[in-house]
Amino acid sequence: MSQESNVQLVREAFNSGSRDLLANEVVWHFLSPVPELVARFEGRDAVAIEWPEMLDEMTAGTFRKHLADVWPVGDDLVVAHVEVEMTIGDEHHAGASVVVYRIADGTVVEGFDIPSASI
Repeated sequence: MSQESNVQLVREAFNSGSRDLLANEVVWHFLSPVPELVARFEGRDAVAIEWPEMLDEMTAGTFRKHLADVWPVGDDLVVAHVEVEMTIGDEHHAGASVVVYRIADGTVVEGFDIPSASI
């Protein structure tokens, strides 16, 4: 796939949440600055269903995300700047995350979600 098609794939995956754009064996890494929140999800259902359900539960449904920018890096990586907002308990959190997507055969095969320490 071309760099442009990889970027389009990430935009579509981000905006639609379609699990069909994830490889069956996809691995998602959430690299939180809070050690208790560091997580790793393996498999399409874990990434597309369990991870969003965990976020929804942890934030009482307040988690929101916005794709601010996205660009290709080489032939198989796409980097996204994502703005997030959520409330956990009584604390409101907002800030930036960087998400690195690894693409192979027209699907997302791995993701590294790296939130700012300010979140």
